[in-house]
Amino acid sequence: ACCRMDIDEEKSGAGGVVAAATYMASSVLLIVFNKQALSDYHFNFPLLLVFLQQACIFLGLMLASSQKWIKIRPVSQRVLQQTLPLSLSFLLYLVTGMYALQGVRISTYTTLRRLTVVFVLGLEYVMLRKVSSKRVLQSVAVMTVGVLIAGAGDIDFDPYSYIVVFIYDALTAIYLVTVKRVNAESRLNTWEMMFYNSLYCTPLLLLSAGFSGEVSGVLEYGRSDEIGFQVAIVGSTVLAFVLNVAIFFNTTLNSPLTQQVCGQFKDVGSILMGILFFSEPTTAINTLGISVGFLGSVLYAYSKYLEATQGKLV
Repeated sequence: ACCRMDIDEEKSGAGGVVAAATYMASSVLLIVFNKQALSDYHFNFPLLLVFLQQACIFLGLMLASSQKWIKIRPVSQRVLQQTLPLSLSFLLYLVTGMYALQGVRISTYTTLRRLTVVFVLGLEYVMLRKVSSKRVLQSVAVMTVGVLIAGAGDIDFDPYSYIVVFIYDALTAIYLVTVKRVNAESRLNTWEMMFYNSLYCTPLLLLSAGFSGEVSGVLEYGRSDEIGFQVAIVGSTVLAFVLNVAIFFNTTLNSPLTQQVCGQFKDVGSILMGILFFSEPTTAINTLGISVGFLGSVLYAYSKYLEATQGKLV
């Protein structure tokens, strides 16, 4: 969820293609590296992994700001107070996401993540009394049916892991709604929103890792000298920053339709990478559910695109 910013560079076809490709590639690879570290190398320290990512984002933003590549205004007490709820919801969202990815296959993770929109629609109705169109509700219903079918055919079905992903979906929805409110109050640009999130989250994550025993536990981790593990950690850390930058440029340079298409291709790429790199087993029912969920997601993206274009014509 990003706010609009003015940029010097004109929108161009080449720039848009690069932005879209970078967004899709970094998003898919980030999931793969995270999954590899958490599952293949049993790096059971999700708080430290998120800490490394947020520290990289913070340092990257500071460097970019010092070089005048981006604009970040001086920290103020007013903005610190305004962004505290946002950063706390962001922290919970990030950490829960790691636990969610650790507990299920990538294909299941990607499919269950589609239910985030259900929580968003629910929050918008409760908080804003906003009722979505019939077309949107129908597409969400198709997504939900797909998730139910996929779950029924999941040979690795684990109720606890599914519940964690559902909690992750709910926290994602809360974060997205909070972003809209904080953005309206503070008038922060995208980089400043990222900066305040990392400013709060980096020390809080390190403290949480210390109290939870992760800091002492990681000192006894026995696979830190393996090249594959080092690649996974460095890839995860760096790609977290690259993805945030790519999201900004993708939303700035590309149309809403292109962004929606990118989202669908990203999900397909994630599922394929899960099958190729992690040899994830699938059943006919599971595949059917994933396909139905994907169809619902495409219908939802198309519905939102139609609403956006019709809104501009009014």
